[in-house]
Amino acid sequence: MKKLIQLTKLTSVICFFVILYGCNKQDVSLQTDALFEPFSQQELYYWHEDDKILISQDPSLVLIEIDGATLEQAQDYLPLSQTKGIRIGDNNKLQLITSTENALSVFARYTTNSGRLAFYPAIKIAGNESTAFITNRISVKFPDNSASTAIDAIAQKYNLTFVKETLYGAHIFESSYAKQALKEANAIYENEDVLWSGPDFIMLFNNNSIQQNPAK
Repeated sequence: MKKLIQLTKLTSVICFFVILYGCNKQDVSLQTDALFEPFSQQELYYWHEDDKILISQDPSLVLIEIDGATLEQAQDYLPLSQTKGIRIGDNNKLQLITSTENALSVFARYTTNSGRLAFYPAIKIAGNESTAFITNRISVKFPDNSASTAIDAIAQKYNLTFVKETLYGAHIFESSYAKQALKEANAIYENEDVLWSGPDFIMLFNNNSIQQNPAK
C-alpha cells in the first residue's frame, strides 16, 4: 500500500471527471459544462458480485490522474500549496488531489502540458466511511471459455476499449469517462452473461493512505 502525502487541510469541492484531448474552444466550453453534471439517483450503485452496493457522490475531493508525469513534474500542473495529496499510482501515473477551482485551472491550461489527464469524481460507499474515486476502467469476469468471443462483442456494444486481462482472469475495459464507466459496468452485469462487472476504484482511507482497488 502506498502512502498519501497529506499536504493541506481538505476543503469542500465539487467532483467531476473528464479525459482531456486536444480540441477547440467550443469543445472546451462543452466539456467544462459537462464536468458539473451530477450522478442521477438511479445511477448511484454498483454490483459487487451479486450484491447491489449503494453509493453517494462525495463533494469534498477530486483526483487528477496524469499519464506519463513524475513526482518532480507535479508542480507543472499544480503548486504544492494547492495539492491536498500526491503519489505515483499504477502504471506510473501521477495522481493529485485538489479542489474544483484548482482542477479547473489545470483544465484551462491543459494544452500547454503534455500527457493525458483524467479527473475522477469522489464517492462514499454505503457502510464505509472511506472515500473512493471512480475511474474510467471496468473489471469484467466472463464464464470459462467465453472471453475470446465476448471481449469484442462487449467492447463494441458498450463503446469500450479492451485494455488487458489480469492475473486473476478479469478483463479490464476503459470507457470515455468515469460516470459512463459506472453506468456501463452496471448495464453489463444486468444484461450480459458475466460473473461480475464493476467499476475500478481508487480508494482513500481514513488513515490518509491511498490504494488502487485491485482488479479481480
